[in-house]
Amino acid sequence: MERASDPRVGSARDNSSSTTVTSIGSSSNSSSLSSLYATLLPVLVYTAICIIIFVIGRRKSPRVYAPRSILTSLDPHERSPKLPTGWFNWILPFCRIPDTHVLNHSSLDGYLFLRFLKILVVICFVGICITWPILLPIHATGGGGLTQLDQLAFGNVVHLDRFWAHAVVLWIYFGFVLYMVSRECIYYVHLRQAYLHSPFYAKRLSSRTVMFTSIPKEYRDEAKLKKIFGDSVRNVWLPKSSKELANFVDERRQTALRLEKAELALIKMANAARTKAMKTGDFAIKERPHPNAAKGSTESSAREMDQKLVMDSPSSVRRHSKDIYASEKTDLESDAAVPLPDVNGSVASQWIPHSARPHHRPIANGGRRVDTIKFTRTRLKTLNFMIRKLRRQQLTAKVNPMPVAFIEFTSQAEAQSAAQTLTHHRPMHMSPSHIGVRPFEIVWKNLSMTWWEQILRQFSIDAVVAVLILFWAIPCAGVGIISNIHYLAEKVFFLHWIDDLPSPIIGFISGLLPSLALSWIMNVVPFILRRLARAAGVPTLTLIELYSQKCYFAFQIIQVFLITTLTSAASGAAAQIVEDPTKAESLLAKNLPTASNFYISYILVQCLGFGASHLVHASSYFRLQVMRKFTSNPRRLWERWHGLRQVHWGKLFPVYTNLGVIVLSYACIAPLILGFAGAGICFAYVVYRYNLLFVYDSEVSTMGLSYPRALMHLLVGVYFGEVCLVGLLVLKKAFGPLVMSLGLLVFTVLLHVSLYNAVGPLLNALPKTLSLESQGERDKGTTPTGDMNATKPPQLPTPEILAFDNFDFGQSNDFNFGETASSHHSQKPINTTASDEFDFGQSNNFDFGHNDPPRDHGDSAKDDEDQEEDEDEIHHEPGSNRALEGAPNALSTVASFVQGHALKKASSYLDFKTVSHHFRFLNNWIFPSRLTNPKPNFFIKWLHPEVYQDYSVLRSLIPHDQYPDPKYSSELERNIYYPPCMYEEPPLLWIPRDVGGISKQEVQHTKKVNPVTDEGVDIDEKGALKVDLEGLWLLEKEAANKLRW
Repeated sequence: MERASDPRVGSARDNSSSTTVTSIGSSSNSSSLSSLYATLLPVLVYTAICIIIFVIGRRKSPRVYAPRSILTSLDPHERSPKLPTGWFNWILPFCRIPDTHVLNHSSLDGYLFLRFLKILVVICFVGICITWPILLPIHATGGGGLTQLDQLAFGNVVHLDRFWAHAVVLWIYFGFVLYMVSRECIYYVHLRQAYLHSPFYAKRLSSRTVMFTSIPKEYRDEAKLKKIFGDSVRNVWLPKSSKELANFVDERRQTALRLEKAELALIKMANAARTKAMKTGDFAIKERPHPNAAKGSTESSAREMDQKLVMDSPSSVRRHSKDIYASEKTDLESDAAVPLPDVNGSVASQWIPHSARPHHRPIANGGRRVDTIKFTRTRLKTLNFMIRKLRRQQLTAKVNPMPVAFIEFTSQAEAQSAAQTLTHHRPMHMSPSHIGVRPFEIVWKNLSMTWWEQILRQFSIDAVVAVLILFWAIPCAGVGIISNIHYLAEKVFFLHWIDDLPSPIIGFISGLLPSLALSWIMNVVPFILRRLARAAGVPTLTLIELYSQKCYFAFQIIQVFLITTLTSAASGAAAQIVEDPTKAESLLAKNLPTASNFYISYILVQCLGFGASHLVHASSYFRLQVMRKFTSNPRRLWERWHGLRQVHWGKLFPVYTNLGVIVLSYACIAPLILGFAGAGICFAYVVYRYNLLFVYDSEVSTMGLSYPRALMHLLVGVYFGEVCLVGLLVLKKAFGPLVMSLGLLVFTVLLHVSLYNAVGPLLNALPKTLSLESQGERDKGTTPTGDMNATKPPQLPTPEILAFDNFDFGQSNDFNFGETASSHHSQKPINTTASDEFDFGQSNNFDFGHNDPPRDHGDSAKDDEDQEEDEDEIHHEPGSNRALEGAPNALSTVASFVQGHALKKASSYLDFKTVSHHFRFLNNWIFPSRLTNPKPNFFIKWLHPEVYQDYSVLRSLIPHDQYPDPKYSSELERNIYYPPCMYEEPPLLWIPRDVGGISKQEVQHTKKVNPVTDEGVDIDEKGALKVDLEGLWLLEKEAANKLRW
């Protein structure tokens, strides 16, 4: 081989240790820019189209784009203000609405989710300020020979001395992230305490009720439970399981809805026949078979009639009803004749034959045809009798009790104490306990499980989730391989044709297509996880959401991040590693950072693409504006009109937590991702802010518990970022930066453990000191809060008093740089020397506390003697007789000599006024107080959330006078924590009012077995329904809302 062509020649130049680092994989045909363009341009166009549709749609369809502003079904404190209806004049009013509006009018989870998105934006912005000025120039001039976006990644750096910059940036940036997570945990704890202790929440029945599970049989007794928990118990519910009763209640509801459909079909057919008879003048009814009679279903006869559904305002419907009944007296002479006998269907029989009435063939009746209306009325009468009988038996009998008890206490504080108490002496008995459980959140089927059955189910479902993760990796790995299709086309013979495609198409295949596929694949997972959580025996909907969040985040990390990263990087280097395994280290070090190019496309699709889709609300528009024209059931129309789109926090949080993990993992090895992630998450924040203010609802609330879990999950990104950099430094053999990065990894683990131990106990429980805070004990000076101990503003020492006036060498190991001078110091003469101000106790201890009261040192004999002596005669020389007499041994004498001598020397060289000034300045930054610094700058307030965002401050975010107090009827309080089959009422049937008076007769006959009304909906002569959507809500409001608290 010639010398000029030998790659080993000059391999040691420029601090390079191997030819593979600079030559392998240095192909200049990178498609990263084309993939970025192929993703960015379609996503931007799609986003622009969605924004245009939103701007137009919000003016024409407020029900779709601002239902929380117009629906009267919402309580006043749940509604959002109406925005102007212009093209762009709504933007400024929207921006002026604070995020706290979501907290006070929607949910705590919604407010914290918006805050989480803002935290991610701040992390990305600070990361840009730290990493871009330092790392991007280093990467761009790294000498690795990579091009396009790959040139700005870690893999392009070959000089070992440049990796020190990565280690330093890693410490600075991840130190900021760790502090952000820590301060947000503190903020959350204070906010949650303020929210749960507010009157709006504390007065709820659920807030003072504790659910105990896995109760042994001997303790399923009300008297024993009251004896355990004492006089603070107000009510005890011991639900009993009755599958038979539950089946009867379900059957009654299904039968009642079948009756409603049949009544609706009867009225429609009779009204059409009456209208036709009026036009032809033929009022004689002949017994003839109806053309739909042989089809055997009510729905088939109703579908053949051309109906129109028109929604009017309540006033127009009432006006229409009055006109109809006013014309009844004059329209038809036959209606004014002698009334027919009041028998079933006598009015409808004037217009349709009996054979045309709605009918069906029940299996229980041998498949024989029956009249639907008559059959369902008879069945409802029987079911009502059976349900009443079984309910009486359930209340009186002491059989089949569930291993669960709901205990109401006299106050929220008593309930919290009971929930935190170790109740039973055996493991897994009467635990876990849950407080704040609302009745509609309970999964009653899972409460019948014993503790060992719950354990078996939990482990079984965890195994199913693990297998699901394993098999879900197959399509995700395929997505990762497709993202590197360019390298596969070079090595796989049947994919060579891909290289002949135009560059934009290749960019689309490797950029936008895998990102869309990965997002669609992962969207199915939360639904499966919620079903598995129910099968695992999770007792409440809130815990199901938290379980889904935990498992879905594991899915996101393993599938979206690990599998896709490894397959994307490995697919680009696998062929070369097979050819020469000795190059594996260099190839992986070069290809792993370039995998971030795929995640830039993924972030754009997830934040911009899917965010814009959530802004359009296409499904809601189709359901409310298109499907209503084909809906002939007023109940279904009402449910669609008043039903708000629900948010599942177990699905939403993991998606953006995973984005944060991806960003943190690549922040120091491919910092360009920070810019795209910051812009994308900022757009997602604006979209979700609008939706949570005006569109979304959240009935299932985790009370903010999803937020700290998401913050802790975010630390996974810190670990990955540190481990990735450590691994790359190992591959690059940069041992100095490697040791520095390992030190940060150890520090992260220690801080994570300490943070979890500190915050964990405060996540699910309320401390007892909150009662004192709420009763105004802070103003009385007895508050337990550290920074508020002082009862009056401290007085700073005069300039004549020297710096060490505030030192107190007492019997603690603290330093006190507090602003308040102790009382015995303030009484000393001003013309004393620095050394005279020191109070030497028997240990050289310091106190830097927060304005603690002065310590009393008069208990020691030495201090008594010092106080009896004249102050001018005090000498600190250890050789004096007084020093020898006061010293217990020779060691204390030596210590006194060293202290006195050192302080004399210090007093002769130091400017104590300057030192005092610096100490007070540092004390204001390290130990601030709202009394001495009520209006701090941004940095002090940001550094000390425990002072400036504590419980007393955050209470002001939650108004206490705009929420109504929950009211409960005696019947509701008696039955609210029993299974729904014990108190559920039959549904209110809703049928249209017609001119012929058919509905009036049907209401009279049906109300004997089931509640029914014909108010609020009318049918005209053309068969069009005019529905008063708000009228039905007024009738069912109490029934629909009575269990929400």
